[in-house]
Amino acid sequence: MGLKSKLSAQIEVKAKNDVFHDAFRHKPHHISTMTPVHVQGCDCLEGDFGTVGSKICWKYTHDGKEKFSKQIIESINEEKKIITFKEFEGDIVNEYDNWKVSLHVDEEGEKDLVSWTMEYERPNENVPELTSLLQFFIDMTKSIDDHHMWFSVVYGHGGCYRSLMNVEKLQKMAGSVRTGGKGTMRRKKKAVHKTTTTDDKRLQSTLKRIGVNGIPAIEEVNIFKEDVVIQFVNPKVQASIAANTWVVSGTPQTKKLQDILPQIIHQLGPDNLENLKKLAEQFQKQAPGAADAAAGAVAAQEDDDDVPELVAGETFEAAAEENHAS
Repeated sequence: MGLKSKLSAQIEVKAKNDVFHDAFRHKPHHISTMTPVHVQGCDCLEGDFGTVGSKICWKYTHDGKEKFSKQIIESINEEKKIITFKEFEGDIVNEYDNWKVSLHVDEEGEKDLVSWTMEYERPNENVPELTSLLQFFIDMTKSIDDHHMWFSVVYGHGGCYRSLMNVEKLQKMAGSVRTGGKGTMRRKKKAVHKTTTTDDKRLQSTLKRIGVNGIPAIEEVNIFKEDVVIQFVNPKVQASIAANTWVVSGTPQTKKLQDILPQIIHQLGPDNLENLKKLAEQFQKQAPGAADAAAGAVAAQEDDDDVPELVAGETFEAAAEENHAS
């Protein structure tokens, strides 16, 4: 037989005391929203909330530690508004025997009162009284009461809650809030200027991973897009042949193809003869000058590539011997 102990505390609350009775009987899983610092959840293990014999599990924080308490609803006295919970598994019964707690809501004149009473047995005198746990119930009650200061909670028909804003509180808040006029604080908005530094660093990091190398002494890069050319003068060029990746950095200028064609046509080698012919046909009607320039360049390329005609009766060996004799 252990040492029997009994601790009680009574708290005066501003909210109607029925709020506490109804919450702990019918809606214990809502307690965590009213005082999340103290209670983190309540699950129904067996039966239904608010029924004698039902089993529930509380998750709570006490003395800075997360704990749990599996309890059975031992009794409910609806007339006197008393509910008794008894723990059958959890952190409390690991050290104490026959622990149970009763919630009692009552009125004394115009005062609404909430009382907690704990009964338990200590194994020996070296085990301390549960005064810190009693303080936990006091703090939890005050926190729930503060939560309901902003609402008038009325228990409606069919076991449903309906909440009405506390009009008095709302009016006081409205009176203390001003959004403009003489004497009010000016609202400041800080402009945030976004930069591309982060994006550039990410790009360079990606290019480094695929192994790009710089190509020096590039005077001009032209990128052809349908009827326009994007031109870079003295750009920075990087390339990774293995990854088939080319990077051109610089200040681009967008020009019409017919305007830039006479300037860049000499840069195109024999491999682009077919492309030049297509360009000449494309701009023949749109830009006669550019088409003529393209056609002239094609002709010049073809003339340079023509093989000279052979002279009958002459060979390369004979010509070489004549040059050697002279």
